[in-house]
Amino acid sequence: MRDEAFADAALDSALKKNGLSPADRALATELVYGTLRWLGRIDWAFQALYRGKLTAMPGRIRRIAEVGLYQILFLDKVPSYAAVNEAVEAAKQAGGDHWAGVVNAVLRNVIRHPERVAPSRFGSDPVYDLSIRSSHPLWLVQKWVERFGLERAASICAAGNAVPVPDLRVNLLKTDRDTLKQALLDEGIPTRESRWHRQFLVAEESGAVIRTESFTKGWFTVQDESAGFVTGLLNLEKGEMLLDLCAAPGGKATASAEHAKDGAIVVAMDRHVHRIRRIVENRDRLGLRSIHAVAGDGTRPPVRLADKVLLDAPCSGMGILRKRPEIKWMRGPEALPGLIGLQSGLLEAAAGLLKPGGLLVYSTCTLLEEENGGMVSGFLNRHSEFKIEPASRAEFGNAVTGAGWIETWPDLHGMDGSFAAVMKKTG
Repeated sequence: MRDEAFADAALDSALKKNGLSPADRALATELVYGTLRWLGRIDWAFQALYRGKLTAMPGRIRRIAEVGLYQILFLDKVPSYAAVNEAVEAAKQAGGDHWAGVVNAVLRNVIRHPERVAPSRFGSDPVYDLSIRSSHPLWLVQKWVERFGLERAASICAAGNAVPVPDLRVNLLKTDRDTLKQALLDEGIPTRESRWHRQFLVAEESGAVIRTESFTKGWFTVQDESAGFVTGLLNLEKGEMLLDLCAAPGGKATASAEHAKDGAIVVAMDRHVHRIRRIVENRDRLGLRSIHAVAGDGTRPPVRLADKVLLDAPCSGMGILRKRPEIKWMRGPEALPGLIGLQSGLLEAAAGLLKPGGLLVYSTCTLLEEENGGMVSGFLNRHSEFKIEPASRAEFGNAVTGAGWIETWPDLHGMDGSFAAVMKKTG
C-alpha cells in the first residue's frame, strides 16, 4: 500500500480477474480504500500491539493484518470474529503458521483490549494527536497547522477522509443537464445540480456511473467540480488554439473543447503513449473533433504561439486525498524539491509558447503553498511580461483569493483541493 501502484488501477485490475458479485465488489472496494484512508491510525494501533518492527514484517502479511484491523476498528458490517478468521486464514496461506499466529494475536488483542488503542493513548502533543487521530502524515499536518492553526487543520484532515461521490460534467454538445439527470435517474443513479457550475451534476452516492448507457453515449465525463474553475478561467473560444501541456487523461482538454463548441484547436500533450490513448478514448466517446492528441515532452512542444496555454502541472496531489488516499503515504516532503523543479521548468517552457496578449493558466490538485501561490509568485518575479488576470468573484465566489487566483478546499467547498491562476502575456 506504500508503493507506487495507484489504488484505483490496482483494484480495478484485481476485480477484473475475479468474478465477484456486486456486493462483494463493493465490500472489496471499501476495504481497500478504507484501509488506505485510515492507514496511519491502523499502523499506530498495529505497532502498539506488536512487539516487532512493522517494517521488518513481510509486506503481504502486513497488508492482511492492516485490512483486518480496519474491519475491527472502523466497520460495523463485518463481525470481528469473521475479520479475524479471514485474516488468519489469508496469513496462513501467505506465510505459514508463524505469521498466521502473529496476525491472530494482534487482532484478538485489539478486540480484548480496545483501551490500548483508544485516542487517549495518542499522546499530549496536539499536532501528533491530530496526525494519528485523522490518519494524516505528521509532516503534512504540521504544514497545515503552521499555516492555518490547529482547528482549521483538523477540518482539512476531516474533509480529506470523507468518502467522495462522483462529479459529472455534462457534455452540452450532446445533451443538457436536465435530460442527463433524468436519464441517470432512470438508470438508478440519482444526482443533484452543482451549486458551482451549470454543466455539472453531483451523484448522490458512489456507484458505477461509467457503466451506464449515458456514459457510453458520451453524455458526460466523470470530473471533479474543481476542474470546472480551470475551464472557466481558460474560456476557450471558437477559432482559438489551446495548448494543454500535461493533458492526460484529457478532462480539461475535452472540457475546453466542449466550451468552445468544438470550434477551437486543442493540442493535448502527454509524455506517455499509453496516456495519450486515454485522451483519444475520451475524445472519441464525447464526439469531439477539435482535439489533437500528441505524445511529447511538455518542455519541448511542437506548437508555438498559441492563444492559450494550460499547464495542469504534475504535483504532490495533496488536494485529492478523498479519492486517492494512498498518495499521502506514497509521497513525503522529500519529493517536493523534484516536483517544484519540474513545475518551474514547465512554466518556463510555457512562457515562450504564447502570442502577445495570450493567457497562461497554471493549475494543480495540491494544497501546498510552495506548489501553488509560491510557484506563481516566483514565476511572475522572473517574468515582467506576465501579469495576473484576477479571477472574477462574481463568477467564482469565495474560491477566489485576495491575490486573484483560485483555491478550492475540501472542507470549505466540498470538492477536491485545487489551485488555478491565469496570467496574461503583455509583451
